[in-house]
Amino acid sequence: MDPNIVVQMLKDNGFKRIKLFESDSYTVSKFAGTDIEVMLGIPNDQLHDLAKDYDNAKDWVKENVSDHMSSEQDKHVNIK
Repeated sequence: MDPNIVVQMLKDNGFKRIKLFESDSYTVSKFAGTDIEVMLGIPNDQLHDLAKDYDNAKDWVKENVSDHMSSEQDKHVNIK
């Protein structure tokens, strides 16, 4: 389903929190400006590398979280 439709359905049904099991940038960006709190899951096949290497973990956060943080409310995704 188109992420725009999914986000609208979640809003229409009063969802306040969701968990995404993939941090696809396109999908995550569709939650910008909503009041929906987003939790991003880390794929199991990446857990070991992220846990053992701090630089890998920082890179993952930069690529999957930081790009969605903005001081502009309509571009900010509420990632927890």
